[in-house]
This record gives sequence, structure tokens and C-alpha cells, in this order.
Amino acid sequence: MIISTATYEQRRENVRKRLKDRGHPPLLVSFAANRYYLSGFELHDPQCNETAGWLIIDPSGRDFLLTDPRYHDAARKVWKEDDIFIYSGRKFDALRELFKSNGFKKISYDPKSINIFEHEKLNDFCELKPVSGLVEDLRLIKDETEIKLMEESCALNHKVYELLEPKLVPGRTEAEIAWDVEQLSATTARPNFLSPALSASALTRLCPTPSPAMTSLKRFTGTYRYGGRVGDTAPTRPVHSGSATSLPTVFSPCAIRCRKHRWKPSKYCVPGSQSNTPTTPPKLF
Repeated sequence: MIISTATYEQRRENVRKRLKDRGHPPLLVSFAANRYYLSGFELHDPQCNETAGWLIIDPSGRDFLLTDPRYHDAARKVWKEDDIFIYSGRKFDALRELFKSNGFKKISYDPKSINIFEHEKLNDFCELKPVSGLVEDLRLIKDETEIKLMEESCALNHKVYELLEPKLVPGRTEAEIAWDVEQLSATTARPNFLSPALSASALTRLCPTPSPAMTSLKRFTGTYRYGGRVGDTAPTRPVHSGSATSLPTVFSPCAIRCRKHRWKPSKYCVPGSQSNTPTTPPKLF
């Protein structure tokens, strides 16, 4: 299951309606998570002072995806060619012309996701109106497709862990376990994206390890992407002597309650409810 183009279009329409209702000018979307939510354009920003792209959501009905030539092919997969704007080294000179040709004299922006340099450059050729939470408030509401993907992502997480547990034995290294995870995910669960495993050797505690070390593993955890959703239900597995079936599992209190009472959290994330304020679950204790 994947999120359809129609879903992204509807999300932008929801933003457009909010802009109109509140009398806001076109919205510049610079926060990467909001960019993906509204477009499906998921390339990561390459570094802290560089963006993979911005969106402009116009209350009048035409939206733009702004990016550089490196990401043009990726942009074509999610956006109409006529509404993709490619800038190069002189980014803000190019944006000045785009804004002028489309009559963008005033722009809404999120002050939490734009740096001082970008603010100063944009302020040279348009008036900036700070607007916070416009997209985030919409992201709180999960539709049926999102809930289904969350369930599938969590199921993937648990399946890989079930198959991995017998392999978590003393003396095995981070690199070996990471390779096990890759193989199990590819041959069994087949996720469309695999997040780096989180593991810890002797003195490192838990930290992301995109380059696993050839050191003996002490504990392991990980999360997996499936259909654009992260299965954030991964427990931490200590690695120590003993049979695979007796390896203790460290769960959060919430996960313990869910397992003990066979309560599925996604059951209470119903369409139209806010993900941070789900309908009241049954009393577990």
C-alpha cells in the first residue's frame, strides 16, 4: 500500500482552504516533513544549510515545487512538470523572478523552519508573514490509509524482530547483526525503505550506526519504514548468554500494557481523531 497522488492533492487543498479562510498569502513550505506530507517528495535535505526543495501552496490554485537540478527526476515523479521550478547556484535571483512572474508580493512562512540567511534573502523581494502550525495541525488527523500503513509498519517491525531474536547471541558483531537485518527485511518483510539499525557495542550506548562496527554487540534495537510510515514499536534486545527463548526484552510501560492485554494502539487511532489525543483506551490497570 502506498499513499496516492490524490491523497497528496487533497492535503494541499486542505491547506489551501485554511489559507483562504484565514486570509493568508501563499504558503512557503520549507520544513522537510511538511514538504513530504503535502507532495510525496521525500528526499532528505543534504545538509543543515541546504534544502532539497520547497513548496509554494497558492490560495488561487496553482502550487509549485522548487528544487535544484540534482532532484529534477525525483520531482517529476510527484509533481506536474509545468509546476516544477528548477533553480541553480543563484537560487534567490531565480526565486525573485518566479515570485515576480506569479505576483507573489507577500508570502506566508513558518519561522521555525527557515534560517536567518534565507529570511533576509526572501525579504529582499517579498513581504514575509510568519504562520506556524498550519500544516502540523492537519498532520495530527490520520486518515484510513495512514492508519493502515501504521499497522503494516508495526507488523513488519515485530516480524523482523521475531526472526532476528535467535541470532542475538554473545560474540556476534554489529556488522553481522546489521547484515542479518538487511537479509530478513529483504527476503521476508520486503519493506520499501529500511531505516538504519540502532545498536550498541561495549561503551557506546544506543546510537544510530549506519556503519556498523566489528565489535561485540551488547544490545540492539531498530525501526523500519514501510509505505512511508515508521514502525516505532521496536523494543531493545539485550544480548547475553542464555537460550534465545529466554532473552529478556526491554519494553516501554505502554508496550508492556499493550502486549499483556493484547491491546492494539492503532485500534484507537480512528479516522478523524488526533494522533496525540486518541480516543480513550480501556483501563489496563
